[in-house]
Amino acid sequence: MAAALNTLHMALTWGFVLMVIPIGVVLIVGVVIGIVQAVTQLQDPSISFFPKALALGAVLFWVGPWLFTTYAHFVVHLWTGGMF
Repeated sequence: MAAALNTLHMALTWGFVLMVIPIGVVLIVGVVIGIVQAVTQLQDPSISFFPKALALGAVLFWVGPWLFTTYAHFVVHLWTGGMF
């Protein structure tokens, strides 16, 4: 029971750590674009979509290898730790 709870805790922690970077960047870009739209009174939804998509693509291109290797190390740890 304690091993399962430890594994769940590790999975939730690493899930949060791996997703906070891309979601944080999209959130910041969304707030900046929202402020720009409020100031300029442009309310087209595509104006906010494309910068967020480009920012997410850039972040995943830049941080993606680290995200993948971190996730792969976690999965290898699960399999070698005798959890499955």
